[in-house]
Amino acid sequence: MNNITKEVHAVSGRPTDPNSGKGSELKTRIITAVILAPIAVALAYYSFATFLFLIAVFVVALSWEWGKMTRSNGQDHIVLLTALTALTMMGAVAWKDMNLVWGVLLLGVLAVYFLTAKNRRWAVAGVFYIALPACALVWIRSGELYGFAAIAFVFFTVWTTDSASYAVGRMIGGVKFAPSISPNKTWSGFVGGIVAAAMMGGLFALWLGNESPKTLAVVALLVAIASQYGDLLESSVKRYYGIKDSSQLIPGHGGVFDRLDGLLMAVLMAATIAFLRGAETPAKSLLIW
Repeated sequence: MNNITKEVHAVSGRPTDPNSGKGSELKTRIITAVILAPIAVALAYYSFATFLFLIAVFVVALSWEWGKMTRSNGQDHIVLLTALTALTMMGAVAWKDMNLVWGVLLLGVLAVYFLTAKNRRWAVAGVFYIALPACALVWIRSGELYGFAAIAFVFFTVWTTDSASYAVGRMIGGVKFAPSISPNKTWSGFVGGIVAAAMMGGLFALWLGNESPKTLAVVALLVAIASQYGDLLESSVKRYYGIKDSSQLIPGHGGVFDRLDGLLMAVLMAATIAFLRGAETPAKSLLIW
């Protein structure tokens, strides 16, 4: 997801640091991607319950990594509160009780704020950063008819954006996009990524039998822009704290945040579009125009 695809990027040719000389790292990336990506997609496809399990695992990992990045020692009780808030909100979304969702978020934020001894603002930001995208994923996947298709659309948009951005930026180069945050990103890569995502959106609409491929292409473009922003957002946090990876949980890939950074923002954009069109049927509202 950004990362299941950033995992897939190793398969598609995303290299390691050319100056590192660590050819074995690329091999590790490939092996890890081949194992993890199909498992994640299968869990998303098999049932709503298995998808909930998948996101729950990600939530726990992300909560731990956020604590590690922003508070050094993580503070176990804050990690637990962050994860518990996000997991309870996910359950409320699954039960379609939105009042409970916002109530839990409020209580979770207050608890984290008052119980955090270090970097309170970052601790609170972590609750929003983790819980809201997790709930958005669950909400979109909850659609009985188009649930998996909508999640697949978000996944493929993020994957296409990430892969095309790297490939185009590598081939064309040019002006840097955000040199102070992510020195390797270029405007050519940014444009190439969102254009490729828009094309993928149009093809996805045709595959669905949707009569409005141009509209879904625009939706994919917006989701792709959000994905690019998500990548930069996580990079800015790591740069602020002077770290390379969010953790080493995924062999050859760094941390879960490093793999899901684009997805976290992309799914929020997708959920916003779905909400504006019809909150009762989020997956259909996102895909069918």
